[in-house]
Amino acid sequence: MVMVLMEMPTASHESAAAADRLSELPDGVLQEHVLSRLTSLQAARTSVLSRRWRHLWRDVPCLDIDLREFLKADECILSDDDDDDEDMDVRAHRGARDGNHRSHRAVDWCRLMDFADHATTMHAPSTPLDALRLRITPDAFGPAHRWIRRSLTRRPAEFHLRCDSDNDNAYGSGSPYLDGRPDFSLHSRFTGASTGDLRRLRRLHLRGVSLNGEFEGTVAAHLPALEDLRLEECDYRFGRIASRSLTRLAVDRCRRGYDVDALALAAPRLAWLRVHGPDAPAVAAEDEMPTLVAASLTHSPAVAGVPGGLVSSLRAARILDLSGFSTAALLDDDDGDAAVAGDRFPAFRNLRTLLLDECDVGVECQVLRGFLRNAPELETLALRYCGLSGGSRSRKRKAMSDETPSSRRRGATAYECKNLKRVELEFYEDHVLSELADALGDISREVVHPIENSGDVLYATAWPCSLCGDYKYTTVMSAYVSNLAICNTMSSSTQTLPLQAEPGEDAHIETNTELYQHFTNLVSSLPSFIGMSHHRLYRHEQGWYAYQQHMIGAMVADACFAARPTDIFVATTPKSGTTWMKALLYATVHRREHPIDAADHPFNSFGPHECIRFLEFQLYTDNTIPSLDKLPAPRLFSTHLPFMALPRTIVPSGCKIVYVCRDPKDAFVSTWSFANKFQLGDGQEPISVETAVELFCDGLTPFGPLWDNVLSYWHAHIAYPERVLFFRYEEMQRDPAAHVRRLAEFVGCPFSTGEEEDGTVHAIVRLCGFEHMSALEVTKSGKTKMAKGPVENGWFFRRGEVGDWVNHLTPRMAQRIDAVTEIKFKGSGLSI
Repeated sequence: MVMVLMEMPTASHESAAAADRLSELPDGVLQEHVLSRLTSLQAARTSVLSRRWRHLWRDVPCLDIDLREFLKADECILSDDDDDDEDMDVRAHRGARDGNHRSHRAVDWCRLMDFADHATTMHAPSTPLDALRLRITPDAFGPAHRWIRRSLTRRPAEFHLRCDSDNDNAYGSGSPYLDGRPDFSLHSRFTGASTGDLRRLRRLHLRGVSLNGEFEGTVAAHLPALEDLRLEECDYRFGRIASRSLTRLAVDRCRRGYDVDALALAAPRLAWLRVHGPDAPAVAAEDEMPTLVAASLTHSPAVAGVPGGLVSSLRAARILDLSGFSTAALLDDDDGDAAVAGDRFPAFRNLRTLLLDECDVGVECQVLRGFLRNAPELETLALRYCGLSGGSRSRKRKAMSDETPSSRRRGATAYECKNLKRVELEFYEDHVLSELADALGDISREVVHPIENSGDVLYATAWPCSLCGDYKYTTVMSAYVSNLAICNTMSSSTQTLPLQAEPGEDAHIETNTELYQHFTNLVSSLPSFIGMSHHRLYRHEQGWYAYQQHMIGAMVADACFAARPTDIFVATTPKSGTTWMKALLYATVHRREHPIDAADHPFNSFGPHECIRFLEFQLYTDNTIPSLDKLPAPRLFSTHLPFMALPRTIVPSGCKIVYVCRDPKDAFVSTWSFANKFQLGDGQEPISVETAVELFCDGLTPFGPLWDNVLSYWHAHIAYPERVLFFRYEEMQRDPAAHVRRLAEFVGCPFSTGEEEDGTVHAIVRLCGFEHMSALEVTKSGKTKMAKGPVENGWFFRRGEVGDWVNHLTPRMAQRIDAVTEIKFKGSGLSI
């Protein structure tokens, strides 16, 4: 038996271990949240370094074997004579390769075999696995059979199998001969697993393997809990996926068998669907998918046709991304006949975003007209390199001549999508531009409507395509214009919108594209990581994280913002009572010009985030530099930035800062819920609470780590109590009136005796309370513009309760967050 040999701890190691705070954590936390994030080899090596950890790796609930960790340093030629002691299974599979003389980086097969055999046999089958992850090559697929067979007896909840092969043919070749990828099946004949061993499997990700027709039956009959299925760069010979539990399905860059043209879906709970690749099959939905949120599909030109009814089956989606579809496919009609298909075009009641890439939108844009007549909530429409029934103008003229005046009048009055805000066009040919412009110009007169206090924000650009040298045009139309106009210019032109730093107060805005570009380049060079969304978090040199636009806004504010001694800032970590504190501060400071019971109180028209705006989210964004000098005192602003990252003029100015912190567990749950709203809105799958907890504890949250952000203001409060007020959300909930009084005194507008007797304090508490604010019409239907676009006001009001984390976190998750909190706050004098 070959074991992993590590240097044994010395006396110096033991003394260091005495101060090892990680080792103070319970075994379950170390196993689930530390060692489970490592490969099995890394976990074993880590555990050997400390006596306290030495027994832990054997009970880690995840098994992760990665062949890359067993590679030798030198390149060599593998042949049948290389290693006399080599395992016979490995020799047999390696010898079966084409030619037996391909150059590979050598694998330490004995070490790999001994470690993997030991790792897969050291647990009793009764001990369930949270995850099984295996990354190998076709050479190791023989012995991998037994590792998979042993591991499946432990009933894993997740199974990730990746087989990397460097002799694959180009993906999507369309060849009927699918070779080079090893056969894999979950059938008992292949794995030896019983039906019961697969019943816990919720997530199945396969890459680089060949799946035969048995896979279809296994998914339908033996995986009752399967929720997430992903196939990447696989070969497959089945034509149907049926599952009543499946919510996410992705088929990426896979190759079809010669007799597979369509992939039938029978998954009524599907929420996220993605089928892409040069050899993508036609998708045919057997049932309605009422829970569908987002669908992204490619129609391969190698496929003869598209089964009818596909577009209709996607009618529940909020986001549709369709690539390579013909007019007939988009209209669910074999002939693409607008007169026939237009009358039965499905209603997309939930559709918010429609992207058509290299699709044929039909004669006179009949596909667009179908969507616009039947998608009342559509906000964004993008057309990328689309055509008009082969680009034939004569066919267009014929269609127009065949259409009766009465039918054209009916079509012109039938558009329902009154929320359309943005239309994006990307194309190469001028004649397509003119034809689309004509059609969209006609549509815009019916769909697009002017918005008060807004200007034209239409722009068009053109630049040479890096691939072919031709000019590519991009035109963006906003719903702020009443008619569509196209400008073929080499530069962008924009007209800015008025800024409302306070409701009813306008400020002049200037632009500085060069400054924003400078900071964009700087932020792009920083380390970045994936956080709780598909957008990357960038790490500032001071140690805090933010999305690119937010960090750029913070840097521009640092360069341009001029603070005054009378300014007041609301500072918080995200989802820690920001909205409530903004409302309380605004209502308190402006209670005389805006009486609490006034019918025209700003809160009836504006959300709290419009009354007090973020520096980095709302003021310094989109290449703009707001001129704030003429705003009356006190100016109210807000930020999520840590204290040390505030614009350089704030601390010397002597202005005041009100900071609110919250129990990290409740802050986490609210942050996670908020992030998933954006995930779903962008057509991404929601992030699991388990993954989110790990990211949160690692500090990978906007303006995190949370604990560092809180401590920065706590230390500032200790040093400057007259300038930094520190509130705890839980204490505010217990006695909001007392905190409103402290707030008023701190900002220099205390309540008079008469106001106390009149109940003004309690009136402000009621006005800003969760029940009242969440019930306002502006909260239910309004939106607030942020750096990444408008955000529904209702998203800022979740529950507002203390201790709601118990409904979302397991005891181990809560213990994990509490352990980090205890370590971070130890010795600071702060407790939450």
